[in-house]
Amino acid sequence: EEVHQISEDGLFERALPKLDQLERESEARTEPAWRPTGSPAVDLQTHLVPYLLQQRDYLRVKLKRVKEENAALAESVLQGRNRVESLVRVRDEQYQRWQECTELCRQFQLDEH
Repeated sequence: EEVHQISEDGLFERALPKLDQLERESEARTEPAWRPTGSPAVDLQTHLVPYLLQQRDYLRVKLKRVKEENAALAESVLQGRNRVESLVRVRDEQYQRWQECTELCRQFQLDEH
């Protein structure tokens, strides 16, 4: 009765090309279609494990990139600190020379008077 109703509604004409396409696609498959095992936990695990492994691999690659970036930034910071230390030494040396010059000028002025 249902088949007769579908035929009268004209749904067969629309469904048959789709069925033909599905049949062609199924012939091209080399592995069998998935079927539930009867255990939802096993079925869920079967589908989730490949996805989770893919996500793990993606996160490992991402983590490696971030670690490399952090190492580069740490090197840059270290170079900056070394530059600051160098500039502090130069400043201290110049200050010491300035103090020596100032002292010599004071002595020279005292010797003239």
